[in-house]
Amino acid sequence: MGKIILSIAINVFLLMNTYVSGSISFTIVPETQYVYINDTVTFKCAINVTQFNPSFVTNPSDVGSELSSTGMASLTLTATSEVNGTEVTCKVSNGPTTEPAYLYVQGPPDSVSSFTGYQLDSCCMFISWYPPFTLPGLTVQYIISVGTDQQYLNDSITNYTYCPMNPTNKQYLFNITTTNKAGNGSTSNITVGFQSTIDVELYVTDKERGNVNWTFHFIVSVHQFCTNVPPLMNITLKGCTKDNCYSITNVSISNSSYNNISLVVQFPSNKTLNTNATLYYQNGVTAQSNTITI
Repeated sequence: MGKIILSIAINVFLLMNTYVSGSISFTIVPETQYVYINDTVTFKCAINVTQFNPSFVTNPSDVGSELSSTGMASLTLTATSEVNGTEVTCKVSNGPTTEPAYLYVQGPPDSVSSFTGYQLDSCCMFISWYPPFTLPGLTVQYIISVGTDQQYLNDSITNYTYCPMNPTNKQYLFNITTTNKAGNGSTSNITVGFQSTIDVELYVTDKERGNVNWTFHFIVSVHQFCTNVPPLMNITLKGCTKDNCYSITNVSISNSSYNNISLVVQFPSNKTLNTNATLYYQNGVTAQSNTITI
């Protein structure tokens, strides 16, 4: 009688094992997740029967808090640097186990690389960079600072054109800070030299010879490549003979929008003069014309 009972028990055990391993399948499996540091992360799994409860196995072990109900389980944890790379599997006792999933944690981003810059044209400068490593599906932003100007760019942009409102002949310092949901990362900087270009042509349209002085009528033709050039402050005309130079300074200009400026000046000489004009702008930029012989 004892042998019969033992035989029945063994058969029931084998049938149960067969049911567990052959009939149970996962309808939800844990998936690898890429998250920011301090995010709350939940792994889920579920099976096709309610007689058994699945459970999680992690490596390292004892990570997060687990909840189980009929045929379902969830594992919730806070993403920290300590759990970065954690392996997560879901299993059924005496039954199947899922393929491992992993948790990867992104902190504040590293700095950009290959940060370069140069003057693009007479109005603007151009900078470019390579983005830092970022986990799949996560983003990085860039904070571009030039003096008091600041611009936020998303991760699809890896270059920036900067056209100063008041272009000045100087070195411009560009700072680029990487940032994401986890916080600000590193700051990189580069200096770009800038030289404003303004073409100035000087023409003499008429001259009147006096007993001592010459009276000259000039046209100063100004071609500005940028629309954001600051106001013109004044013009200096300089005429030189072989022996002396004469300058007429502070020839005031009331309207900086003129492309052709008419000037009438007198030079205290009746000799041949080599003459040019120098334009002074509000931001300190100067532009010099061609030299003409009159």
